[in-house]
Amino acid sequence: MLTGTEWKENYEYWHPSALINEHGYYRIVNNGVLTKKDCSLLFEIGENRLFLPAETVGHLSFFDDVSLGSGTLKLLAEKEIACSFYDQYGGLIGRFIPEKAETSLELLIEQACNYKNKIKRTLQAKEIEKTIVYHLGKMAKTFTAKSGKDITKQLTIIEESEDKIYKAKAIEELLLIEVRGRQAYYDVLSILLEGTGFAFDGRSRRPPT
Repeated sequence: MLTGTEWKENYEYWHPSALINEHGYYRIVNNGVLTKKDCSLLFEIGENRLFLPAETVGHLSFFDDVSLGSGTLKLLAEKEIACSFYDQYGGLIGRFIPEKAETSLELLIEQACNYKNKIKRTLQAKEIEKTIVYHLGKMAKTFTAKSGKDITKQLTIIEESEDKIYKAKAIEELLLIEVRGRQAYYDVLSILLEGTGFAFDGRSRRPPT
C-alpha cells in the first residue's frame, strides 16, 4: 500500500477521478465539499458530483482541503467510518474516529503507554486544559460584548487559571485550576442573568425536570 506522500505525488494531478477506491478505503485527492445526501456521501468538485454509498465506505483519507458539515460527521459516526487527514506533504494531521468504531491495537497500546508515562500524560492534560480555559474566556467575552456589564474580575481569574496551567505539575492540580476557571465563567453567566430572576450557580449532569 502506498504512503500518503506517494498517493499525493502519483494521483493528485493526472488521476481521472478525485476519488480513489481501494477495497472500501477511499482517498480524496482534490479539494471540494463532502456532504450527507440521504444515506450516502456526496463529494462535490465544482459542477462534478460523486456519490459514495456509506455502506461501502470503510475509511476516508483526505489529501486536500475538503469542507465537512456536522451532518456529514454525524453520518460518518453512525456508519462507523473513520477519517484521516494529511497535509500537502503527505504527513498525517489527525484522525476522526467514531466513538463506536473499532480502535486499532496499535492506537490502544500507544494510549496505554501514554497513560502510564506521567510526563506525557501531564503534557497532554495541559493541552486539553489550556483549550478548555481559553474557550471559557473567549465565550465570556463574546456573551458580554453587547451587554456592557463589567466582568473584569472574572476574566482576570480565567486568565490567571490559563497561566497557572503551564506551571502545574500534577493532573489533580490541573483539575483544580479548571474548576476555578469554570466557576469564574459561571459567575459571568450569573451577571448576565441579573434582574431576570434566574441565577447560574453551576452545571448539573442530570438536572431535575
